[in-house]
Amino acid sequence: MTEDGGQAPLARSEQVVEVRVGDEALLVDLRSARQHRLNPSALAIWQAVDGTRTPADVVAALAEAHGLAAAEIDAGVRAALDDLLREGAAVRVGEAVGPPPSGCSGCGDREPPPPPPDPLGGRDRSAPWPHVLGPYRAGGVVVEVHFDDPAVADRLAHALADLAVDPDLDPGAVADQRVVRYVAGTVVDDPGRRHVEVDGEVLITGPPGSAEVMVLVDLTRRVVATATGIPLHAGAVADGDRAVVLPGRSGAGKSTLVAGLVARGRTYLGDEVTAVDPDGLRVHGFPKALFVDAGAVDALEALGVGPLPRRAPDDLGRHHLRATELGAAAAPTEAGDGHRLAVIALPERRPSTTPRVERLEPLEATEALVRNAFRQRLDVDAVHGLAALATTVPCYRLVYEDLADGCALVEQLLDELRP
Repeated sequence: MTEDGGQAPLARSEQVVEVRVGDEALLVDLRSARQHRLNPSALAIWQAVDGTRTPADVVAALAEAHGLAAAEIDAGVRAALDDLLREGAAVRVGEAVGPPPSGCSGCGDREPPPPPPDPLGGRDRSAPWPHVLGPYRAGGVVVEVHFDDPAVADRLAHALADLAVDPDLDPGAVADQRVVRYVAGTVVDDPGRRHVEVDGEVLITGPPGSAEVMVLVDLTRRVVATATGIPLHAGAVADGDRAVVLPGRSGAGKSTLVAGLVARGRTYLGDEVTAVDPDGLRVHGFPKALFVDAGAVDALEALGVGPLPRRAPDDLGRHHLRATELGAAAAPTEAGDGHRLAVIALPERRPSTTPRVERLEPLEATEALVRNAFRQRLDVDAVHGLAALATTVPCYRLVYEDLADGCALVEQLLDELRP
C-alpha cells in the first residue's frame, strides 16, 4: 500500500515516455531504458495520475468512471500505484530530490595534485608517427590513428580497411570535417604497455591488445553519437536497395548471421551499429570488419565459406573478418542516402528447435527495438520513432539453431516481401 496513506498527489515522471498501441501502452524510462507494459486496466490507472490526485483520489475517480464501489478496487489500484512508484514511472508531488554529493568540504582550498608523468615521455602528439592509419569515415566522424607498434597498427588497419577515405576521390570528406586523432604509443618506462589518447584525452594505458580494442570502442561510441537516424545494436545486410535490420545484444548471434548472409551474396552494411531513419525509412550502416568468435568461424566454414583466415583473436576473443574474406565481390560502400528498410528481424538461437519466423505485434516489436537502442541516443523522439517503425515496418523473430537455417529464414522473408 502507498506509504503516505493517500495524502500526497502523484504525478507522472518527466523522464518516462508513454507509447500507446491500441488499448495498451508501453512506458519507457529514459534514464535506465527500462520498460513497463500497461494492460487496459493499468493504463486507466496511469491516465488518472495527473499531478493533482492523491492515491485516494485516483481510486475515487476510477470507481466513479466505471460505476464501482471504491472499496472493491482500492487494494488493486493502490498496488498498481505502488508498482508505478517503485518503477520510477510515477513520483510524489513535492518530494524533495537532493543535490548530488559535492565531495569533501574544504577540498577547493587544497593545492591540486601535480600532474602524473607523461607515459610517452613528452612525445609530440601532433607530429606524424611511424604508422599512420586513415583517414577513415564512420558515420559522421572522420578519424586518423597514429601508432608506433606495427603489430597493433596492422590489426587495426585490417578492422577499419573498408572505412578508408580516398581524399583524391572524396576531398570534402576530410577538408570539411574536423579529423579525430587517436595516438597510441609505447609507455616509456614499461615497453610491454601502450598508452592511448584521443584528441589529447586519455583512453587507456594497458597491454598492446587493449589499445586496439579501446580505439574501436571509442570509435563505435562516436558513430552512435553522430549517426543519422536512431542507432540500434543491430547488424544489417542489403538485397539491392532493400535492407534487412537484425537487432540483438552481444551474443545474440547477429554478427554470425550477417556474416552468413554476406557469404551467400548479400551486401554487408554492418554488424554492430545500424542507424534507422523512422521518417524516410532509410538504413545507414557501420561497415567495419565483422567481429565473431571462433565458433562462428567454424560455422561459416561449415557453410562452405573459406577457408577463412585464422588470425589471432583480439583481447575480447573476437576474430575480425572483412566482407571480401567472406566472398563479397567488393568492399562495402555506404549509399549516400542509405538503403530502404524492408524488414526488421530479431535473431534468436535456440537448441533443438524447429526453424520458424514469428511475426511480432507492434507493442512487442516496440519493446524489442527500445531494448536494442543505444541509451545515449534514447530520448522522447527516438522512443516514438521506434514505435512508428514497429507499426509501419514488418517485424519478426527468427527462431533457429543452425546458421544455415537462420540465413534461409532471412532469405524467405526477403522473397515473401519482394515488391
